[in-house]
Amino acid sequence: MNTHSIHRRLLLLIALLLAPGFRLAAQTSPYVIPFQGRLTNQQGVAYSSGQYTIVFNIYSQSIGGTTQWTERHEKVGVTNGMISVFLGSITPLPTTTGNPPVAFFSTTRYLGITVDADDNAATADPEMVPRQMIIPAFHAKNADKMASQFGNYDWSVVFGTGNDPGASNVSLTKIPTLTVDKLPNSIPASKLEVGAALANLTSSGVSGVTSGGIVLSANPNDTLLLDAGYTKLGVGQFGEGWRQMANATITDGGGGINPYAVGNPVYCWTGAPRNEFISWGGGISTSDTTNVGARFNVLTGVWTPMSTVNAPTKRATAFHGWTGTELVLWGGSDGVTTLTDGKIYNPATDTWTDLPPLPAEVSLIRRANSGNRSTWINSPTLNALFIWGGSDGSPPAARGDGALLRKSGGTWSWTQISTTNAPNPRYEPCVVWTGSKIIVWGGYYRQVNTLLNDGKLYDPFTNTWSPTSMSTVNAPSPRGQASFCWTGTEMIVWGGFADPNTNAATGTGAAYNPTTDQWRTLPSAGLSARFAACSEWTGTEFVVWGGTTYNEGVYNVFDDGARYSPTTNSWTKLPSPGRLGVTAGASAWTGAELLLFGGTKYTAGSWRNDIWSYTPPRTLYLFQRN
Repeated sequence: MNTHSIHRRLLLLIALLLAPGFRLAAQTSPYVIPFQGRLTNQQGVAYSSGQYTIVFNIYSQSIGGTTQWTERHEKVGVTNGMISVFLGSITPLPTTTGNPPVAFFSTTRYLGITVDADDNAATADPEMVPRQMIIPAFHAKNADKMASQFGNYDWSVVFGTGNDPGASNVSLTKIPTLTVDKLPNSIPASKLEVGAALANLTSSGVSGVTSGGIVLSANPNDTLLLDAGYTKLGVGQFGEGWRQMANATITDGGGGINPYAVGNPVYCWTGAPRNEFISWGGGISTSDTTNVGARFNVLTGVWTPMSTVNAPTKRATAFHGWTGTELVLWGGSDGVTTLTDGKIYNPATDTWTDLPPLPAEVSLIRRANSGNRSTWINSPTLNALFIWGGSDGSPPAARGDGALLRKSGGTWSWTQISTTNAPNPRYEPCVVWTGSKIIVWGGYYRQVNTLLNDGKLYDPFTNTWSPTSMSTVNAPSPRGQASFCWTGTEMIVWGGFADPNTNAATGTGAAYNPTTDQWRTLPSAGLSARFAACSEWTGTEFVVWGGTTYNEGVYNVFDDGARYSPTTNSWTKLPSPGRLGVTAGASAWTGAELLLFGGTKYTAGSWRNDIWSYTPPRTLYLFQRN
């Protein structure tokens, strides 16, 4: 399957400008919808200028359903992400539907947009999500007079033959290109930064939206729009959905293409401007790992192999973090033994560099990060990889010590983490960075075969642990390999491995507030008990997908999930079908969508190289220009 992953950011210049009902001739003339929009990633970085084939479809529902109209536009010009097309110029838009017939746009329709990645109509490409609402509110009052106003003009240069715009489809290739810099009172493209478009236009006395045009905003009381002369019309709900993107592949030394199928890799999301999901290493079987990796660009939908020159030795479950410009990793397991080294990867130069050796005053025994989650500390005055706990050897013993790998400018250094008041040794705990403290909770104390439900707070600025343990009142039951996140005020914990003797899992959860040292119990998620599920915080919700149970040597994976809202204290099941179930996968929240990559069922041939995107539902507010 060919894939493409352009996103449209619905900010200030969304284009349902002249919408259905705009026409230049009599009742027999075709409907034409001028559609304008800006193709960006979720951080607002414009898509590269060029020509693309874009397919537009209209549906009667926001998710699924049958296409009611389709039109393929080839060689659409994109300049700094901006596109402008006439819908209905190639394939006439329907005027009526149903029996008895009613006006096609008398009810809400939904516009789906697909970028044909390989410019081949015979191969399928994923549709962008969510679909955009077309509401039946844009009929010009004087549309019936426009034919008399324009009927005497020679339209042949645009419409091909004759003077009647209804005689043939619009020939867009005959409309001369008009660039922004040729418009009077125009604003240079360099000034059209994300979030500044409306302010730039207003300050120059130019409006990007004509009277009656519609703008969508995530802010229900957008003062910029209200002050600019817009009236709030109402609210639009944009549905959630799944889409599969390009499978990860690696070019081998002989020029062949091999799947990059792994579990428990080192991974991160880079954010803008790179907009890449990076995955390196990982398990390729129950006893072997790899030392290759790849970067997935969500704008182009393309995987790029990472350099293997000076790369670390093969491993999985390493401690890792994204610094903002580099991926740093340390430790892990090669499938046989745990490791005590690491590297730094720079995606801008596609190069690996060595970490500084451990100084004599820092003791850091080899170990693996069994929870396989990033433990990067990011603050204005401290940037460091938190390496604590984990497991060493085989069978693994839990560790209760560690070190900070600090980055200051371009210099890396090591600091021993204090053991005074430190928690008991453990691996597979929940570890989150709050912005001022590290929270360590739960996990498995292998030496005494005990799961834990206690924890401590660590201050990396003073290198001290809290003298007292976190409250256990209303705390979750003891567990390891739980799903967890930091919301900005609370650590949410759900699910996990609940009994080392019976291999039972749990499906309960709770949220911890470090300011008050209090736990609150979460309602039921409506999901089966599981551990090792992928989970991320979206900024408003905690999303859980997949996971597994283990019984008599068999991993039973799940292909369902749910999202939890702290605001409403409620769970909502994710739509199905979604991504097939795995465990030991990698996940990242990009700011607009949840990415899920790799994983396994721990059976022969079950290691995965597919990447999926889940987009949650969104509420956007409609404002109309007066």
